Amino acid sequence: MTEPTPGPLGAPLGAAVQFDQVSKRYGDALAVDRVDIDVAAGEFLTLLGASGSGKTTTLMMLAGFQMPSSGEIRVGGRQITHVAPAARNVGMVFQSYALFPHMTVAENIAFPLRMRKATAAAKGEAVARVLSIVGLEGLGGRYPRQLSGGQQQRVALARAIVFEPPVLLMDEPLGALDKHLRAHLQTEIKRIQARLGLTVLYVTHDQEEALTMSDRICIMRDGRILQTDSPETLYDRPADTYVAGFFGESNIVAARAEGDGRALFGPTPVPLPRAVRAGEAVECAIRPERISLAPAGAPAFGEALAVPATVTASTFVGDYRRYELALPDGTALSVRHPLRETQAGFAPGEAVTASWAPGAMRFFVDGRAVA
Repeated sequence: MTEPTPGPLGAPLGAAVQFDQVSKRYGDALAVDRVDIDVAAGEFLTLLGASGSGKTTTLMMLAGFQMPSSGEIRVGGRQITHVAPAARNVGMVFQSYALFPHMTVAENIAFPLRMRKATAAAKGEAVARVLSIVGLEGLGGRYPRQLSGGQQQRVALARAIVFEPPVLLMDEPLGALDKHLRAHLQTEIKRIQARLGLTVLYVTHDQEEALTMSDRICIMRDGRILQTDSPETLYDRPADTYVAGFFGESNIVAARAEGDGRALFGPTPVPLPRAVRAGEAVECAIRPERISLAPAGAPAFGEALAVPATVTASTFVGDYRRYELALPDGTALSVRHPLRETQAGFAPGEAVTASWAPGAMRFFVDGRAVA
């Protein structure tokens, strides 16, 4: 995480945010279950999970639109659990933009300042500066209907930061945009966040978006936090099989520990962590892009593990080809193989050798990672 610096709005460094054993019930349903989150000042933290995981409810409790059933929420060390939304001084950007259609761009952006009874001069100066920050100079007199989707999202972002909040909340803000525009705005949001030194809590179900934008990512499931780590750590060292399968893609193969400290991955013995006891059911996980393919019988390089396999399907996906393999015992593997001009592809039915470094594997017992 880069050290944030104040931007031209004069905003201070973002405020730290803490969730302390926060839960939310709707009748008998537990939407958020004893969540603990510590967000550093100026950090970009993403809540990532499938629908119903509790990520949006968590964000809405920080915004003040939902009240926790138990627990405490603090911003900058201040307890805000039961503070009214307008008094929390946090910015909010929604997927729907929520712009006022009868107001101009400048009027939409100035609305939070108007609610704070800022002077006309202060509003004009702040709106002009924030229009420059989001790249919408000269568009203050237009109405939302006269803007593209990407421009409307920039207006929503400008309105959320014009009053210089130390914390910015974003709930699926790019979900309605096409892929190219989404990628462009991801870069712009990160640029603005770093420029102003804001603390950002961002909700998405898009893994690539979370990888691209986040300092840390919080994986949620059924109202609970499974793991919070940097994108690299989550990808390389998932805490359990759910995270391994949800964040990115993994081949997860069931095996059983042998007495010699190894397990069989298909027909090939693989070394196990010392924590795994003989006879234990173990799962071995490996990312599809960590597997190399070569013609059948090709030797493995160095300490790489080599497994004979048969190609069952091949799909062209632009810069790589996806292969589905079957090991001799019927175990299925997915492989993402980069395309190279000098290398021909493998056809369904062709025998191949799949190989990978032992360190590319992650092992789990009872669903939890073991080292």
